[in-house]
Amino acid sequence: MTRFDGSVGPDEIQKSLSKVCDVGAFGLIETGNDILHNGQSEPVVWTEPTDEEQMADVLRMASEYGWRVGLVGAGTQMATGRLGEPVDVVVRTSRMNRILEFAPADLVVTVQPGVTLDALQAVLAEEGKMLPLDPWVRETATIGGISASGMSGPRRALYGTVRDMAIGLRVVYPDGTMIRTGGKVVKNVAGYDMTKLFIGSYGTLGAMSELTFKLRPLPLHRETVLLYGTAEQIGRVQHRLLTSVLIPSRAEAMYARSEWTLAVDCDENETSARYQTGELLALAKSEGMSFDVRTGVDADAWWEDARSSVVDADLVVRVSVPPTEWPSLADTLTRLTTRLLERHDDAGDGRVFPGHHIMRNGEMVNNRQLFDVCHSFGVTVGVGRMFLNGLSDQESVDVVVKLREATKRRRGTAVIERAAYSVRQRIDPFGDTFAMNPLFQRIKQQIDPGQVLRKGIYAGGI
Repeated sequence: MTRFDGSVGPDEIQKSLSKVCDVGAFGLIETGNDILHNGQSEPVVWTEPTDEEQMADVLRMASEYGWRVGLVGAGTQMATGRLGEPVDVVVRTSRMNRILEFAPADLVVTVQPGVTLDALQAVLAEEGKMLPLDPWVRETATIGGISASGMSGPRRALYGTVRDMAIGLRVVYPDGTMIRTGGKVVKNVAGYDMTKLFIGSYGTLGAMSELTFKLRPLPLHRETVLLYGTAEQIGRVQHRLLTSVLIPSRAEAMYARSEWTLAVDCDENETSARYQTGELLALAKSEGMSFDVRTGVDADAWWEDARSSVVDADLVVRVSVPPTEWPSLADTLTRLTTRLLERHDDAGDGRVFPGHHIMRNGEMVNNRQLFDVCHSFGVTVGVGRMFLNGLSDQESVDVVVKLREATKRRRGTAVIERAAYSVRQRIDPFGDTFAMNPLFQRIKQQIDPGQVLRKGIYAGGI
């Protein structure tokens, strides 16, 4: 098989792929398609393997012909990462969507990468189990895409990130070789943890064909306490929360327009949840804060409303600082937000985000607000996000620069999780914190010496 020299077009690539993939499982993606927010100047070929063997055949063929390959799940995270180099073939995992093994008694599940998170949770719930993962993404996001981009959400406060939940993988290397990392049992082992290497690598090192996760039982009782007040009040509650015996499953400080809300969740039995709620309400009363309590499906609806209000934001910046630095960072975020809102309110171009109907003093209040920006920050883990809409490219860059200055002073970082192609042309999503790390370069060279998988999308230029 002769090596591709750049003269072979999409039609020839399709003919080659037809030898290893089902008829109808490949085609052309035209420029301008959402999946190609990467500066592609010509159409590329897409293919949808149905199993690990077909995926390996595609990558093996790409390695031999010299094609450049991009890996995609549902395409919900295409505005993530650095721009990367153009590709010849896009491998979609949407047809690899089976739950391969589910052992409720062992609290373990193995899935293909194209399974959506919502579909998986529905199956797990039938047996009273859950994957405690709640990233700020659309419901169509796949397990493979979430894992490749290392997304997490408020529940990391208790359960950790997707990197902590994954206990084993099957990965197809860029040359078509298949390997297994970790295992299918929940245990600690000695040696290098290769599973964590691939989780969050943006599909630059290999294609995950199977993912095994440890599960948790669905909580017997759920309560969410909502505390309303200023950043200073929430900061004092945060300090007392960090030094208490309480174990919240989520503890998010959220800002919309001019108000902060601290949402604290408890995944426990009813007695434990009620105890935590009582302690939090006592803290709220001591601070003069108003509050609300949601239970069961009402609590779920509140969190789902919060998620759906931000998943399509134009710009998402993840900030990380030590938890104790949050109160001072919150002051900076509030001032930055106020300036942005004043500027856009004056221009009359405010956007509407879905809001929450909340109970205050016995009355139902519509908390739907006009705003261009909101925040959500995990006060016990030190990781949060700023969600922005309606900004120009230059305004977006300015916001990221200010956030990086603010987090750097507090021994933290600010990384762009979602932004338009034109914004990522102007500023590196990862900043200089991860710039051209020699270790990253050596790992990429060792695993993908032919540079088959899309280069340049991840931190350090790999």
